[in-house]
Amino acid sequence: MSFKDTIRDRLETIDPKKMYNVPEIVELGVIVNTRFESVDYKVYRVIKDGELPAVNLGSDKMPRWAVEGNDLIEYVTKKYQLSNE
Repeated sequence: MSFKDTIRDRLETIDPKKMYNVPEIVELGVIVNTRFESVDYKVYRVIKDGELPAVNLGSDKMPRWAVEGNDLIEYVTKKYQLSNE
């Protein structure tokens, strides 16, 4: 099974209407670093860089990010170019 097939399978488990926090996104394993590891700093980086829309449910000092499932699906599909295949 290729990397893209694995990511496609994982995308199917995402509920488009559910809000996911960073630990849940890491557990899904759809955003990975260059070693193909799902790690929280990579998720925080794409949120901070504005690549992945997120809502801060915490405070400015202690942010708690939540991402809508549909936004997560769109980001991963675009990032790994899954829609063209």
